[in-house]
Amino acid sequence: KNKSIFFVSEKEIEREITSNRYLKVLSVKKKYPCTIVVELAERGERYALKTSNGWYFLDDEFFAVRSSAESSSLRGEKLTLVSFYDVSGEEMPQSCTLKQVFSFPDGTNENVREMLKLLGDTGENMNEIRFVFTPEKGNYRILLYSVEGVVIEIRKAGEFGDQKLAAGIEYYKNLPVERKMRGKILVNRLDSGEISCVHTPSGD
Repeated sequence: KNKSIFFVSEKEIEREITSNRYLKVLSVKKKYPCTIVVELAERGERYALKTSNGWYFLDDEFFAVRSSAESSSLRGEKLTLVSFYDVSGEEMPQSCTLKQVFSFPDGTNENVREMLKLLGDTGENMNEIRFVFTPEKGNYRILLYSVEGVVIEIRKAGEFGDQKLAAGIEYYKNLPVERKMRGKILVNRLDSGEISCVHTPSGD
């Protein structure tokens, strides 16, 4: 208020608006002599991330819009559950889940960026997305539990994970309807560099 447009910071405007985490700033433009145009988008809740400290609710870009200690606070349309487990099957602590995989707020590598985009594109077909870590090997698996009943397992997702995930999702989409009702799709990268997808109806 009562401040020259020349001294108004676009970053400060964006920071003030996004203090409401349901708002995303698409652009901030100055129109001289005295107008600032801000383009906004609303973030919706798409994923429910379960941690040992409670729940985080994420939009389709995996941005955390709110948190809650209680699962009873789930609201809105059907959400896909996202969970993180170490090899023993125990849930990992909050600091690991948010920083190691989603790298909030910065520093996410390109491989994970691509995987998150792919997960966002297919999330509505999944009841749960589970990350299972193998700390001593520095790697992890991704398990996608489809609404139809098939499990897609991405092995060693830390290596060429975006390629494996894309291949697994495409393979799943092209399965005949009757084969989508049960079983597991195991996705690996062969020594030749080819991505292998194998569907076992029993899930073994």
